[in-house]
Amino acid sequence: MANSRYNFPPPSPEEIERALAFFLRGFEPKDMVFLDSKGRWRRAPRSFRERAANELFFDLWKEDGAELLLDSCFSALLFLSAKENWSLSKRLALLSLKENRNFSFREGEDVDGPLASWFGQKHRVPAWQVGFLIVLEALLWLVEVETLRLNTKGSWPLWKKEERELQRYFWEVLKRKEQYFMACTGNENFNLAKFLSSFHPACSPRLSSIIHLLAEEERLLRLIDNYLTRAQQGDSPEDYFSLIAERIQPEMGIVDRTSPALLRPCIMLLNNPRVPLDSGIPYQASVILSILQDPRSTATLLQSLKKIPLEKSKIRENIIYTLGNLKEPQAVPFCVHLLRRKKDVIVPRGENTGGAWLREQKEEAIWALGKIGLPSLAALPVLSSYVSHPASSLKAALAWTLGEIGHQQKTEVGGVSAEIIISLLQLLRQKDKLVFEETVTALKKIELPEFLHALYLFNVGAVNLLGIPSAQRGLYELSESIHALLRQQKRVIMAVNGDSGTGKTYFCQALLAGFGDIKPGEILYLMRDRRRDQKVFNRLLGLQWLKKYIEPVYYEDYPGREEDDDPQEFFRNFLAELADKKLVILDGCRDKFYFQRVIDLLYFHGCLDIVVNFRATLSTRRQNLETREVALESIKNHLDFLEDPALEDTLYYQEGKILLYDLDNSIHARLNQAEIRELFASRKIDAWEIFIKPGHFESPSRFITGINAEWTWLPAPLQGGAEMDWPDFERKHVSAQERKFSLKVNTDFEQQPYLIASLSLEPLQPSRLSYYASGQIAGQGKGRGLFVCSFIGNHLFLLPEIEVVDYTLLRRIFYFTDSKGRLFAYSFERNVLTRFDPDLPPVSCLSALPPDILITGHSDGSLRLWE
Repeated sequence: MANSRYNFPPPSPEEIERALAFFLRGFEPKDMVFLDSKGRWRRAPRSFRERAANELFFDLWKEDGAELLLDSCFSALLFLSAKENWSLSKRLALLSLKENRNFSFREGEDVDGPLASWFGQKHRVPAWQVGFLIVLEALLWLVEVETLRLNTKGSWPLWKKEERELQRYFWEVLKRKEQYFMACTGNENFNLAKFLSSFHPACSPRLSSIIHLLAEEERLLRLIDNYLTRAQQGDSPEDYFSLIAERIQPEMGIVDRTSPALLRPCIMLLNNPRVPLDSGIPYQASVILSILQDPRSTATLLQSLKKIPLEKSKIRENIIYTLGNLKEPQAVPFCVHLLRRKKDVIVPRGENTGGAWLREQKEEAIWALGKIGLPSLAALPVLSSYVSHPASSLKAALAWTLGEIGHQQKTEVGGVSAEIIISLLQLLRQKDKLVFEETVTALKKIELPEFLHALYLFNVGAVNLLGIPSAQRGLYELSESIHALLRQQKRVIMAVNGDSGTGKTYFCQALLAGFGDIKPGEILYLMRDRRRDQKVFNRLLGLQWLKKYIEPVYYEDYPGREEDDDPQEFFRNFLAELADKKLVILDGCRDKFYFQRVIDLLYFHGCLDIVVNFRATLSTRRQNLETREVALESIKNHLDFLEDPALEDTLYYQEGKILLYDLDNSIHARLNQAEIRELFASRKIDAWEIFIKPGHFESPSRFITGINAEWTWLPAPLQGGAEMDWPDFERKHVSAQERKFSLKVNTDFEQQPYLIASLSLEPLQPSRLSYYASGQIAGQGKGRGLFVCSFIGNHLFLLPEIEVVDYTLLRRIFYFTDSKGRLFAYSFERNVLTRFDPDLPPVSCLSALPPDILITGHSDGSLRLWE
């Protein structure tokens, strides 16, 4: 009678797919939810069954149904619904209900009756869903068994007591499940292992990875719960908190090795009342969640912003950063609330400390609002109030955010709020290079005029992104130059430099597969931050140099002793070993005493052919680093890695004797790797050698009168040298004149086939010209005046009424003398004239040794090096 009254047929593949599609529509990806055994969505999974249900449905949700029949858990559900397995699947579902819901049934009883009682009489589940819920319950029970089997494998050393105890616990649970399975089938010859051997082929690779993830998570949760319990009971809770911190660290601290199994443990730890905020655990949990960027952490992160005090700035920064990357609109009110605080410092009640610094938290909130986009329109009033904030990095973030919001607004509704445009124009007035570049980029993004002709670009520095070619254009020329040089010589050595996050390594990696006639094996790639390549750089520099300037940790494995070391010999051998290489690439951020020194050595020996320097806006660097480093703290550290010295202050930049490509590699100006490879694949211009011959302005030689005959030029050490105090000086503001000029375009290609345009400098009567910066030349008039001719907008900056006998340039400052041998300095960027102590012996000649040494020769035969 029971069998005739209750009869649940196996669901068909179509019914399983229909049920999956139905339940997926109710899945909330921004919270931790699970489908319970009654077919209802619930929050906050605790048991293994609930966590496994969340993981399975999240995996299906990620695919958005496109691969539903090909992967994930679908094949396993089909296996369990097959006619030959259906009876056992119903019994496994009952086992799961019994273990998780205190649901009881008598062994040997027909299974359809209890199932009917649970799904029909108790909870009135629609009939078309019952079959799916049965196979789902059976699958979840089997997934737990598989995780137990994984957690019982292997052996732990004796000193790993906790792991050994936990392994014993998993053994005991697995044995009980095997006994339940035996009792439920009523067949002693058909054990769990035999059934699993037929089940495994139905497990897709994705389902197997979910099982491994759940096994690792189960281990972690039980260990963490054990530590928290002992921390509450013991006298030294900080010892157990440090153990938890170790457990949730990525393998070897590398973000790429952050396991997704850390998600639920970190969600649990972030708001756990048993974990003090000062323990460091919530901060570490917030770092892991920022690395994983899983949408299921959204609800917990929003709740944390409500609960965690403002003064816990580092935790909140990670949370805001994560919500920004998740583009969560509900984070906007929290960011607005933070930005409405006038002061950048908050002092908690009852504390006598200096307070907590909120500026970086505010800056992160501004970045987040830009990532969220259009929903951040509500924040415009408070964002606009920060245009006059003193921090340039915050204002640069503000410019980027206003550009992002404006771009999305224009795309969606066809216009841009006046508040965005007014704020950007106010930022454009800032005399700050970082803010200026980001603001101009934002104006371009919302397709508004950049007002370039009305800007005094020298207020923000002579070298900025407006004045250099884009990588899209510059890399085309670079490709042609490499092909052309290889037609003339057997090898090209190229240095690729730039601040951290400008895309150096991304570009280099695009070339390593070979291009044109260059095979992969004919390219030598040396990277500054790669340990094995540092050994080469160390040998080129030599042990004496390393000991003087570099921390010992970077050369602790240096071979040999200092007295036996010969860096010159190694350099010669290094070049000899490059016989089979056509292209040598040195990739890295230049620092004064290490990588810059390596490049200088190659330059001084005449081996360096090309320097490629990538620049980028702050937002581009940050977005590149967010992709590469992921963790916020690491991103901030790398943003501080700026090249030293600046490119303009290097000798090879100022001398102009080699090919140098200074390129804007910001997001709007760059190429992707496929485009780079296509560009470099072949040469396009046969006569490119004609266009790329490096040239430089000759400087006249002047002699020191009365020089000591024992001295040679710049001996080391200087004979009779003595350290002196810096002389007195006085400064005053002197504004330069500004004029516009026009270029005369060449039309006579028969006489001058390679001339593009010309400019007459006759009114200035120049007696000497110098390279000043990209797209700009400097010079002096005949006896009087200094000038800078900028081809960025065709502006001439002139200081006409000052007597100049001789000058040199250092860091784009003119150091010059008058007819009385007095020494002066003038900066066109700051409009500041400096006059040095008139009691100095008259200067008869002067020169510069980049990046930071001025050399003056005096009428009494003395020589001074100004550092």
